[in-house]
Amino acid sequence: MPGRYRHRGVVRLERARTTIRSVGRPRATIDGAVWVLPAARGARIAGLRLTSHDFEFAIPLKIQADEVELVGNDITASRSISCVLVGSSRPVSGLLIEDNRIHHCGRTGKKDHLIYMAHSRNAVIRRNLLVENPGGWAVHLYPNADGTLVEGNVIDSNHGGVIFAGSGGGETSDGNLVRANVITNSSPRWNLESSWSGGPAGRGNGASRNCLFSTGPGAPSGLGPDRGFHESGNAVARGPVYVDRQAGDYRLRRRSNCAALVGSAGGSAARLGR
Repeated sequence: MPGRYRHRGVVRLERARTTIRSVGRPRATIDGAVWVLPAARGARIAGLRLTSHDFEFAIPLKIQADEVELVGNDITASRSISCVLVGSSRPVSGLLIEDNRIHHCGRTGKKDHLIYMAHSRNAVIRRNLLVENPGGWAVHLYPNADGTLVEGNVIDSNHGGVIFAGSGGGETSDGNLVRANVITNSSPRWNLESSWSGGPAGRGNGASRNCLFSTGPGAPSGLGPDRGFHESGNAVARGPVYVDRQAGDYRLRRRSNCAALVGSAGGSAARLGR
């Protein structure tokens, strides 16, 4: 039911196909760390506000189970920390992250990400609003995220947009596709880039049909050197992209060439505060 549910420590999901969802409006808030453990295969978290004010367990959500669905949530952090951490203890398969607003997680530096894909297989990250993260990347594919589809998201005003990366110790992120997203105003890093820490580059990574804009590195596209990924069909935004970015309205302007290229990126999540 509507309200704020605050706890210390960790709430652990340990039963398969468990659903936690908000009933009614305004949406309920869970204030405290939630861990989806391996036994909770097929769990679903939907329609909630997620955050954590616990100083020791400050990451709002850790996902370690397969086939989890994270749909329609609003996720932020109370201090500089990653908001969604996937596969920190084991490879996670079949994750869906869709129609969420994930924002204001990392504050400073470059290690606190909106979505941190550590060890994963065949995840889908689709139609999310991923914004306002000066302390890290919107989607951090490191060190071993394979087969990820990042599609139809609005990604704006982050330290970096999407990065294909590996550890240099033999782990690489491979076979990932970043397609039909709007990625803008990343700084001081690129909208799209790679990093392999002196080790082998990843294989089979691609970036296609994204609408891009940057005044920083690689301007105006913000495309970094394409080592370990190939790019094709990406375009630079011409003129204003969003309806009212300053007010948190990231719907695409109808006359923007981004709208023509990617359609309704961000979906129902494209406005903060709704």
